[in-house]
Amino acid sequence: MTRTLTPPEDQQIPERWRRYPRTPVPPEQTTLTTVSLAMTVGTQPVAGETTAIPGVLLVPHVTGEPLRYTGNWRLVHAASGLCVCPAAPIAYAREVAQWYEQAGIDWDRPGAVIADDPATQRTYLALITDLQDARHEHRPLVYARTSWVPWPPQWRIWQDGKPDPGGFDTYADAAAMAECAGPGDGDAQIRRDTTSPGWALRCAAPSCRDRHAWFFDGWDAYTTPHVAGRNAIERDARAVGWREHDPQHWVCSTCTDQHH
Repeated sequence: MTRTLTPPEDQQIPERWRRYPRTPVPPEQTTLTTVSLAMTVGTQPVAGETTAIPGVLLVPHVTGEPLRYTGNWRLVHAASGLCVCPAAPIAYAREVAQWYEQAGIDWDRPGAVIADDPATQRTYLALITDLQDARHEHRPLVYARTSWVPWPPQWRIWQDGKPDPGGFDTYADAAAMAECAGPGDGDAQIRRDTTSPGWALRCAAPSCRDRHAWFFDGWDAYTTPHVAGRNAIERDARAVGWREHDPQHWVCSTCTDQHH
């Protein structure tokens, strides 16, 4: 005879863990939808993610007999299920959507009309060439920004006619430090330097956003971008896997790994 043991009171599964969602995620909280791919053997529904182009979705690439996911991604015309880019890693597939934003294609047409349009066909051939070149060079298809940024002059606390060696990027930060120092510091003043402290480097790939795009050194990691002379930054960045693709565009090691 067997019986089910009841876990001790302090190990009971919380009731909220026993509940399973039964309602759809609200539309404003998701970019996901479903779409039917137009395959040679028929239609195949898959999950799709909306892009900046109305009517064009990012979808997983499927192929084979039977159909299987490959790990790559494509763009698809949602209304017809027509695939509109070669299969590629997700970083490239997202960038294809950005590339298409500048192409001027009217996607608000039936898939057959889009496929037979000579202008669209020329655009698609240009995309294939650009994408092949980018993948061969392991660089983004499009760039989000230039990499070199001249850093603005810093704010500095002056005391008894002498500047503090540590500078601040904003007046507010310098003022807060001066206030923390207390009234015993006499005639402390806040002045701005007249020259730039140097350059900062940021990743040009679209997938790098906000502060994560900057090159940081080992001591100020993820707090303040490393500001120095360009030669020194180039040496340090290369040492940790950053790649220069042209004088204005560098890509960090993480994004380099995503572009293959």
